[in-house]
Amino acid sequence: MISRTSGNITAAVIVILLTGVQAQHSVTLSSQSLCAVTGSTVKISCKYTAADSSRVREREWYQLQSSDGEERVLSQDPQYSARVSVRTEQNDCDLTVRDVRLRDSGVYNFRFRTSSSDWISASSGVNLTVTELQVKVDRKTAGQRKVKLTCSSTCSLDENLTYDWYRNGEFKPDTGGPSIVLDSTRSSDEGSYFCGLFDSSGKFHRSPPQRSAADAPLTTGQNYTITNISSQHSGLYYCTAHNQLGQHSSTPTHLDVLYPPRPPSVNKHIFGDSVTLVCVSDSNPASSYTWYKKTGSDVILIGNSTNITLPAGEFGVFFCKAENRFGSSNSSECLFTADNTAVKYAASAVGVVLLLILFAAFLWMRRKRGAERDTDIQTPDPADHTYTALKPTTMSSIQTLPVKHTQH
Repeated sequence: MISRTSGNITAAVIVILLTGVQAQHSVTLSSQSLCAVTGSTVKISCKYTAADSSRVREREWYQLQSSDGEERVLSQDPQYSARVSVRTEQNDCDLTVRDVRLRDSGVYNFRFRTSSSDWISASSGVNLTVTELQVKVDRKTAGQRKVKLTCSSTCSLDENLTYDWYRNGEFKPDTGGPSIVLDSTRSSDEGSYFCGLFDSSGKFHRSPPQRSAADAPLTTGQNYTITNISSQHSGLYYCTAHNQLGQHSSTPTHLDVLYPPRPPSVNKHIFGDSVTLVCVSDSNPASSYTWYKKTGSDVILIGNSTNITLPAGEFGVFFCKAENRFGSSNSSECLFTADNTAVKYAASAVGVVLLLILFAAFLWMRRKRGAERDTDIQTPDPADHTYTALKPTTMSSIQTLPVKHTQH
């Protein structure tokens, strides 16, 4: 019993000693949450404590992204390694993250381990939220003549900050607060607006632009739908909104209808003894052109250009192909004779020509046989026939012959 009790006391003392050593290891962070605007620099203050007899072997900052909970060591992640720095003087472990981005949002924590302990970290890290500046329209002024725009963020911004406003990319003077009021009936207030401010490090941050902010908060709208769209619908479109106070037109929007090449046509231009063939097709985007020559059943590539030039005496069948990323189309074929005249024919043109040749041969043979038949027919001799030819002056074609009487 005594020995057993002594063993329990000894074990308890060891546990207390280890707990004391563990208690001398700690990480302290300055805050539990931070909010920053995109592009700014964030500093997280940090201190750590190790036992006097312990030797720190490793130290690192890591992040837990709120989207997937994945743990990422900043010094090993290429998305962070070039933008972060850690202060390592004495027991400092301050983290600085430059040019923060929306995807940098998450929980950050510092940890270290010694020769006598495993990883030591703060009980909870720092939750960093990265947000953008935004230009928002005050709902109370929607549809009114006076429209109020506010430069805001989900972060609590310092009220003493100086704000800059820009219209169509140009600085708008006489502004310096987080809000401005515009007159929706003045054309000078129409345009695209964004706001900006400087952080404590002197870096400038800006919001995405707000299109047509002066007259943007219209309470009603109307859509325009195009059906059976074709190339004729390409052009500039804009809408006009009006009420009893006046009217405003939107910024024109260019509609570009894309389509494959139409079947190209071949234009012929004669210059002296040569002929230039030009391939023309309607397409969007513009087509590239290729020329081919047919020799029997073979098709030969002869050029990659809009036009080709044939010298005098050139003979053959030519066609071109127009092509863009949406498709291709071939022209009809062109037969060029030795005198550089072109005749377009369809796929059955060759058969038609052969039929014409056969028909001409048939007529020639028929005429020849008729001539031979005419030479074989001889003119009858009146002396060889009993009956003579008709006489135009008599009514009968029978000529009476003399009869000889014999005596009995």
